[in-house]
Amino acid sequence: MSASKGKRGRPREIDKTDVALAALTLFEEKGFDKVTMNELAKAASVSRRTLFRLFPTKSDLVWDGIWDALTYAKEQIPELPSEGVSLASLIQALLLPSLSLLEQPEQTTWARRRLRIIAETPSLFDHPAFQEMRQILTETIEKHVSPTKAPPELLANSLVSVCFASVLWWAKNDDVMTATEALQLAFSTFSELHLPLNNET
Repeated sequence: MSASKGKRGRPREIDKTDVALAALTLFEEKGFDKVTMNELAKAASVSRRTLFRLFPTKSDLVWDGIWDALTYAKEQIPELPSEGVSLASLIQALLLPSLSLLEQPEQTTWARRRLRIIAETPSLFDHPAFQEMRQILTETIEKHVSPTKAPPELLANSLVSVCFASVLWWAKNDDVMTATEALQLAFSTFSELHLPLNNET
C-alpha cells in the first residue's frame, strides 16, 4: 500500500501594503540609509526574493504610494486643450487634483509618513518618480501651454520644486491645512512677487 502524499498548501498571500508598512516603521526607527534589504525582509516576514519582487529597490518602498498621484496627473493630460493653456490652468488641472489623493482619509497618514522619510533622506530625491514628474510636465508645457519667456524645462522644474516643497511642509505640519491648500498658498504668494527681469528694470 503506497504512502499517502500530503497535499501541498497554497502559498501564503503576501499583502504588499503590510510589507511597506513594516518597512516604513523600520525606516522611521533606524533611518532609511541604515536599513538593509535583509532587515526589511525579516521585519516583513517575507523572503528576500519576495521583497525584491514586490519592491525592486529599497526606495520603491517609500515612493510606492506617491506613484498614484503621478499616475493620476498623467491620466488628466489628454483632457487638456491642445494649446493655449495657462500655467494656472495647468496647475488646476494636474497638480491640485493629484494632491487631493494624498488627503483621502485612508491615505493621509501613509502619505505623511512616506513624505517625512523622503524629506529626511536626500538620496530619495533621485528616485525615477521625481525625474518622471519633471519630464511629464516639461513635455506637457511644450505641447499645451501658451509660450512664455521661460523655457518649458525651467518652468517644469520650478513647478515640481514648489509642489514637492509644499507637500513636504504639509507632511510635517499636521492639521494646519491640506496639501492642496499648502500648494495653492505657495503659488499664490509667488504670483504676488512681480519681480522684474534685469532688462526691465
